[in-house]
Amino acid sequence: MQQNPWRALCVVLTIALMTLVACTSDSNDGSGQDPNNNAPNNDAPNNDVSNNDTPSTALLDEALGCEPNPGNGVAPGDDLLKVTLDAPDAICNDGSPAVIFVRRAANEENQNNWVFHLQGGGGCGGADCAQRWCGRNEKMTSTATPPGMVGKGIMRRSPQNTLGDANQVFLYYCSSDNWSGRATDAVIPATEDTPDFRLHFRGDAIHNAALDALEAGVTSDDGTVQMPPFEGDGFALWTGTSGGCHGVAHTADRFAARASTQGFSPFIVCDANYGANPEFLPDGPPLEAFLEERAGRFELTDQFANANRDQSCMEALSDDPFLCDLPGYVLGNHVTQAPLFIRMDLADPSISDSYLAAGFSIEEFAQGVRASLLAASQSQGTETPPRPVAVYGPACQQHVGLTNDDWFLEATVNVNGAEVTFHDAVVAWMGGRDVVAVDTTPPSLSTCSTTTDETD
Repeated sequence: MQQNPWRALCVVLTIALMTLVACTSDSNDGSGQDPNNNAPNNDAPNNDVSNNDTPSTALLDEALGCEPNPGNGVAPGDDLLKVTLDAPDAICNDGSPAVIFVRRAANEENQNNWVFHLQGGGGCGGADCAQRWCGRNEKMTSTATPPGMVGKGIMRRSPQNTLGDANQVFLYYCSSDNWSGRATDAVIPATEDTPDFRLHFRGDAIHNAALDALEAGVTSDDGTVQMPPFEGDGFALWTGTSGGCHGVAHTADRFAARASTQGFSPFIVCDANYGANPEFLPDGPPLEAFLEERAGRFELTDQFANANRDQSCMEALSDDPFLCDLPGYVLGNHVTQAPLFIRMDLADPSISDSYLAAGFSIEEFAQGVRASLLAASQSQGTETPPRPVAVYGPACQQHVGLTNDDWFLEATVNVNGAEVTFHDAVVAWMGGRDVVAVDTTPPSLSTCSTTTDETD
């Protein structure tokens, strides 16, 4: 296993014209969518809505004329095994039951430690759901999910992964709402290209139902794996990549409070959805276009999905709340209940798309991401986190990090001569160290693995 370069190290990172300090010691204590917003009370359980109590509009699988061929959504294997959730509201866009994949801790030492992962995969909010159904169907249904999946990256169980022996829970994404929706039978009006159709946005119910089931103790569908109840005095690591990171932004404080109630020390990790915050982008028409597009997304998801967003953000921005659907803004300003770690590639090819479409250059995007990461590490947000936000910013044009073996365990950012992997940075942070590992623009500190086209 690679030696942890953070041990007994007081690191000075010189990044472009800025010098940052990340000091450590020997002690171990660590999207896609597009009308009026009513700023819902995010904690109220009765905010679930049914837009059509007696549905007459056909569900999307019946209404749309395409014949999608759903993929598996995960790599089939036998590392983590499927559990089908039976809560009535824990359903995918098409009404099929939501699923999770689980693996019990490898040893007694880790029986009270848990790693969760919210899968990503973009989203939709209105008529664009028709195109998504006909093209990326596995993100809207569980019908083709395999009985088990391969554990990769943070879910890989090997001597190289310090976190791999914990209890593992992979939450399968099939609600297209970035884990926030609270709407049943949402009816999408007809357009010139599509008929009207109905679907469900139940991401909020899915992750809550998963936690409810895990607290009681779950058994895999094939009966071979029985998980211990989710309670104990270890760590509970709540992670997500891409759209899953968007879900983390919505749910971080609520999960942290729930995990703390169960006795755990909660930690939050967001991967691959920390775009440049508006304050770190140049003024002008591109910024105006970007903000207009984000406001449109907010209105669309609010209209059809009834999204459950971060409560303190919604309260603080009640007059203009669309920034509460921007993961970077929420994570940089409103996560207060647990330590937070953010990984974001400075030239992420997926997240940069909407910025480039608005008219920014990739250099402006990269500089904005870098400035946003550094500001978060210095606690410059609206609310004060429990400790400085850890940031890891390679410059490799790679989207996914957490669930890819090479990008979690092999690729590095150079920190004062030490080559630090994403894995080692997370472990050091969970052990109590402050972590600031951000490349320059143009890049000079990253050692990259082979890029992939993974989007979740």
